[in-house]
Amino acid sequence: MRANRMREEGTLPEDPKPRENALSGSSQTISEQNRNDTADPPLSRPRILLLFFILGGALYLQTLGCPFVWDEYSVILGNAKAGAFDWDRLPELFRHRYFHLPGSLKNELPLDVQYYRPITVLFHGLSYKAFGPFFPAYHLESLFLHIGSALLLFSLFSTLSREHPACPNGEAIALAGALLFLVHPRNVETVSIIANQTGLLCTFFCLLSLCLWAKLLKGAGHSLILYCLSLLTLLLAMLSKETGYVVPLLHGLVFLLLGPKNKKNLLLLSGFFLLPGIPL
Repeated sequence: MRANRMREEGTLPEDPKPRENALSGSSQTISEQNRNDTADPPLSRPRILLLFFILGGALYLQTLGCPFVWDEYSVILGNAKAGAFDWDRLPELFRHRYFHLPGSLKNELPLDVQYYRPITVLFHGLSYKAFGPFFPAYHLESLFLHIGSALLLFSLFSTLSREHPACPNGEAIALAGALLFLVHPRNVETVSIIANQTGLLCTFFCLLSLCLWAKLLKGAGHSLILYCLSLLTLLLAMLSKETGYVVPLLHGLVFLLLGPKNKKNLLLLSGFFLLPGIPL
């Protein structure tokens, strides 16, 4: 009776249990937030960039001491001695075969190959103007091209896997795939030999073109600029090495994976398949 009267009058003290439960719940929430704050954050873009340069440097910096060998005397030093890299003869680079053999080297390199790789020849010309016959600089170029290709591959894989229901850990899978490409033993010869810069250039431009195409399909904005840049980089890949001519098939695969599959995107895709006719 007394308790009822005190409860009616409002003088009965409140039950401490609900307050204790509320306090315990809030303390649990605070502890969970603290655990989330102290959890290891995912790798940021600067850390990923640093990781790629550290691994790439650890693997390939030892190649800086390797001098020019075999056909590098023709495609770099031979072309330089023949004056192929003079700026007043720049238009001739696009009518110039890849292996230019001056008379002093014909006996050493009896080659008669009609490859058409003007962007590679131009790249070698710019390198020779900057570094002369200083071969470590050419090896650094190869290393940067390889690391750049691995980073582009990571970006492409991330774009393809982002928000995809079959890839809940798409970023981690993309990072693993790109790192595998970076350190794979199959690439040792390509990165170590300066003459193989033709393949490194082609790979870099191909992946850049695919990344731009994927961003366009994902609706990144500035679609016309992205499309023109994707076409341009694909053309540069084709003019770096013949392997670039098959890359439009990969553009088609990216289109099938990302969509949307409408008439506009189909028309844009057809441009990649028509592009190989320009160099030919």
